Parts: sequence; C-alpha cells; structure tokens
Amino acid sequence: MKKILFLLKLTLLLCSFTGLTQPKYFIFEKKGKLGLVDLQGKTVLAPTFNSIEEKQPYFIACSKTKGCSVYNGNLQLVLKGGYNSIELGCEGQFIVKKNGKYGVVSEKGAVILPLKYSEINSNKNGYTVTLNEKMGLFNSEGKEIIPISYRWIYTDKIDDNIPIAAKLDGKEGYINTKNEWVIPPTYRDAFAFRQGLAKIREVRDYIYYINLKGEPVIQDFDANVIEPSDNTYIVGVRKECKYMVYDLNGNLLDTYNLLRNNWSDDAIFAVKKGGKWGYIDGYGKVIIPLEYEEVGNFSEGLAAVRKDGKWGYINLKNEVVIPIEFTNEVGFFKNGGAEYYTDRGAGLINLKGEIIAEPKYDSIEYVNGNIAIVSFNGYNYLYDFVKEKKLKRLRKVKIHKGFIAVEPRCD
Repeated sequence: MKKILFLLKLTLLLCSFTGLTQPKYFIFEKKGKLGLVDLQGKTVLAPTFNSIEEKQPYFIACSKTKGCSVYNGNLQLVLKGGYNSIELGCEGQFIVKKNGKYGVVSEKGAVILPLKYSEINSNKNGYTVTLNEKMGLFNSEGKEIIPISYRWIYTDKIDDNIPIAAKLDGKEGYINTKNEWVIPPTYRDAFAFRQGLAKIREVRDYIYYINLKGEPVIQDFDANVIEPSDNTYIVGVRKECKYMVYDLNGNLLDTYNLLRNNWSDDAIFAVKKGGKWGYIDGYGKVIIPLEYEEVGNFSEGLAAVRKDGKWGYINLKNEVVIPIEFTNEVGFFKNGGAEYYTDRGAGLINLKGEIIAEPKYDSIEYVNGNIAIVSFNGYNYLYDFVKEKKLKRLRKVKIHKGFIAVEPRCD
C-alpha cells in the first residue's frame, strides 16, 4: 500500500514537467556502432554509424562507407550522405567536406559555396573561407564581401558598422565591409569587435581593449573573464588576483576577489567579495546581494547557493524557492530536474524541491517523466527510475554535476 501511495505521489510530481522541452532521442552504442533510441528505449535509427552528433535542431550521423547525413528533430533526412564531414553553418545551412575540399549547402541541397575551399568557418550571417592560404569573407547568400586576399580575417557578424579583424604582412588591424582599413594593421593579435570594443594583444602578451576609433579604453590587466556580447555591456578582467568590472567606456564599476563567467546566454555573473558570493547582471549591477558562502550558475531560473553550511536554491529575486537544507552539494537544473547528493548516492529533485528519485545512484540526469540517464558500471543507461528498470544501454558519456566556483590560488 505504501509503495502504491508513493507511486501515485510521484506520478503527480512528474506531471509538473510536461510544459518543459525535453529531449526525444538518445545516442546509443552497439558493437562499436552508434544509433538513436526514443524515450522508451526503442531503436529509431539503426546503429550503423561511426559517429552521431546532436547539433540542435539536427542530428549529424556519419558512416565510413556511406559518408555523413543530416536528420532533423523528427528524424527526417534533410541532407543525404556522401560528404566526409558536415558541420552547422548559418541558419538552415551546412559546411560540408568532400575529398579534402569544403563548401556550403542549404537544407534542400542548394550550393551556397562550391566545394573548392581548404577551410570554411561560419559566423552569425556569413563565412570566412580559405583558399591558397588566403582568406576572404562571404555572406550567407554566397556573395563575396571581402576578397580572398588576407592572411587571416574574422568577425562575429557581417555589419557595415562593425569593423572586421584582418591580418596582412604579419600585422593585424581592422577593415570595413568596403575592404578599407579603418584601424591600421599594427597589432600582434586583433580580436572581434563586440559592443563597440575589441581585445588587442601586443608583444609580451600585453592585452587591452580599444574602441571603434582604435583608442585604448581598458588597459593593464592579465586576463579577460567576461567579454561584451549581445546582452552583456561590461568587461570583466583580472590583474594580480583582483577582478575588475568596467563599463563600455572604460569606467571602473567595482572590484571583486573572484568573478566567474557563467558560459551561457544569460547575462548573470557570480562575484565574490569579503568571503561572500552574490550576482551581477550584464550592466554590472548587483542583482543578488553578496551573502552566500558558495554559489552555482543560474539554470532554468534557479541557482544553487550555500548558507550556514547548507544548500538550497534561489531565483533571480533572491527568493528561496527550494529550502536551504541540503547538507551536501546540489546540481544545476536540466529538463526540470537536478541532482542532489547524500552519503548514499545521487537522487533527483524537481523545480519545487520535491524528491522524484531517491539518492542511490552514482549519477543521474533527469530527462522526462519517470525517465533519467543513470550510470552503471561505466556506461550510461536510459532508465525508468519508478520501475527501477534499464531501458537501453547508451554509451560512455560523462554526466556533469553542478559547477561550484573554486577560488584560484594567488601566490
């Protein structure tokens, strides 16, 4: 009777996940070949491939004998095999390789750039191409923007208002989309402009930021930690174990003992000062006071924090959503579930802090409903944690636990 009541309660808890977007297919290995299974462990793509990569919203599957193919999220074939390799390009396009040459094709197989280049890399709306050890720039329609005449060239986005980093005669500088030098090539290394600033590296690894006029704005630091982006309007740098946050005009906003990039699209950064952690936003404003002993990154609206030796979760308003009562480290949320750890092993909680899987696994990653990825004997399995049943052996994939900041040594 107790087990029936527990299963009924667990079913009600798992219903709260239905509004989230969870993965549908999983890569598995059989006799050295890879295929795909669905949530029930049923094979939906036979294990005939040497490699499969999930590149949202596609799966790129490659075979040594038949080449590489692309499947969409419904496992419909959108680009047939025959290529030696395929990578994502601009939206709806792919960088393909055949017989040592690269080109670009669309989902429908239309040629954007012919198979003749020695290398192709994409940016947000175009491609840098290499031919005969020279580089040029094309847009996503295949139109030449910068002729193939530079030793090196790069930009995050083709835009008339954003200078393009280029290298000529051993020095780097910036050109515009008319192929005119706007900042002369005098630098050892010139990086892409973002939010009107670009990082420069000179001899002896001297690093600084310049503005669109080529004027130094932020100088005298050892390494950059946070760079400007579409939603980040600050620069975070380190010098002699101190972390400084500047605005885009080079004004110092604050200094911290530790600053961490969250490596996600959210412009929320963990900072530490006086032994306590908090968070700043993409403008450098403190949005969560520095009052925690340790913190994790925000994921699905929540972040793990430690206070008075216990762990719990807060939201962006600094409200405690899941009580700070876990003795051991907790993980970040993915698909609506997070690992929590005890001396008995790892279990799962949902976004309300309710236990949906008891702590008895080496590692467990929530997927959907009563399904998780659980490790046994060095392999990951698609696993029904209610029925305690292995559905399908997948492959040796590392399941990442929650990332907690570790303060670097400063001698």
